[in-house]
Amino acid sequence: MISWLVALNPTTSSKAPAQVKQIEVPAQFRDFTVQRMVRAASANSYDVPGELSTVMTKVLKAPERFEWVPVLCDTNSGPQTIRSLQSALQSRGLYNGAIDGIMGPQTRKALVGFQRGAGIPHLGYLTTDTMSALGLR
Repeated sequence: MISWLVALNPTTSSKAPAQVKQIEVPAQFRDFTVQRMVRAASANSYDVPGELSTVMTKVLKAPERFEWVPVLCDTNSGPQTIRSLQSALQSRGLYNGAIDGIMGPQTRKALVGFQRGAGIPHLGYLTTDTMSALGLR
């Protein structure tokens, strides 16, 4: 406990003499949380083995492009034109089917083979460039 001495002055209208009183004030306590270092900082190193795996990615070989190319449509490539195409491909050893004037899977496969060998783009489409390279029309 703490003791205080207090001087009391009476008001001027009061006839009582001034006096001193001792007042005891009880002590007050509070809890505080304190952080203390338990041990000094340290550094540890660990070897972590790497994890390897195969990752498949797609790589752009050539950018997309659009181009107008003259092709033979159904109107321009009738059975006679397809027969001429089949004969030209057969003479080059690329087509073994019947010369029937139908653009079937064997004819298209032979056409793609010729276009690849000749470096003509647009595989599988009967273009005027392909017809010229075959000596047709």
